[in-house]
This record gives sequence, C-alpha cells and structure tokens, in this order.
Amino acid sequence: MLNTFKYKAMSSSTVASKTDLVKLRSRSSSNGRLTLYLDYVQFGERVRESIGLSLIPGKSPEVKEKNRKTMAKAEALRLEKENELLSDAPVRDNNGAKTPFLSQG
Repeated sequence: MLNTFKYKAMSSSTVASKTDLVKLRSRSSSNGRLTLYLDYVQFGERVRESIGLSLIPGKSPEVKEKNRKTMAKAEALRLEKENELLSDAPVRDNNGAKTPFLSQG
C-alpha cells in the first residue's frame, strides 16, 4: 500500500529520467513517511545526500497539497545540485579523509 502512495505523490514531471545527473529518490521510514534524498555520482563515488524533506501519508486535500509543495522544493534542490555539478566550481569541501584534492586552477 505504501508503494501506491509513493507513485501517486510523484507526478510524471518530478520522476527522474535516465538522463538526469542527479536523481530524486525516496525511502520509507518507520513512521510511514517517505524520506526524500538526492542520489548522484561524484568523483567516481556514489553520493546519497539527505535534503531533509519527507512526504506524509494520507489522501486529504491538505496532505496532497503539502506533498505537492514538498515535491516542488525537492525538485528545485535537485536542479540546483545538478547545476552545481555541471558548473566549473568545486562542489565538495575538503573535510574528509576520502575527499580528493581540488586545485583552484
């Protein structure tokens, strides 16, 4: 039943196509919500980035409207991340042991 909620909440315009660099994905949490996150490959490493948004279950008009607004925010964040990855600017901070060195050249 949860899977039908997932597909009804996402309209066809917000579902990622195979050509998207950054994909918007969801996973179910223990409280019944669908947590949204970004999934992309950077420097040959798969990155799953939480965006802090979730869809709530329910069929009332208020819940549907809130989920539509949440999906719009999530899609905007996905496009922002995709543009960031396509730009020439470095997109990753050098704060971890596995982080590659980024030259400012």
